[in-house]
Parts: sequence; structure tokens; C-alpha cells
Amino acid sequence: MKILNKKLRAKELRIKRLFNLSMEEYNLLGNVCAICGRTGKTREIAVDHDHKTGEIRGRLCMRCNKG
Repeated sequence: MKILNKKLRAKELRIKRLFNLSMEEYNLLGNVCAICGRTGKTREIAVDHDHKTGEIRGRLCMRCNKG
């Protein structure tokens, strides 16, 4: 149980550092690609953001994020 809590805490800190989002805000983005509609069952859906402004645009699967 402690390992799971450490992993969740590490994810929470990473999301805050990279995107300045709380876990609640992150979860509100959903786990579905905004372009193709795939869900993040096997791989996590990436947070799509503008690297210059930091503006969050939504979530994208790996295929759409690379395209």
C-alpha cells in the first residue's frame, strides 16, 4: 500500500511541476484523446499543452500527439 501511495504522490507532484495542475484539474481533462477518441487503457493519454505559454489544450493519445 505504501508503494502505491508513493507512486500516486510522485505522479501528483510531476503533474503539478509540468503543467501546474492539481489532480482534480488533471482528472477533469478525462482520459480520452481529443482528436481520435481513443481511451488511455494501455498507455496514458498525454496532456497537450503549448510549450511557450503553458496553456493546456486537452489530452491526446500518443499517435495524435506525435502527428
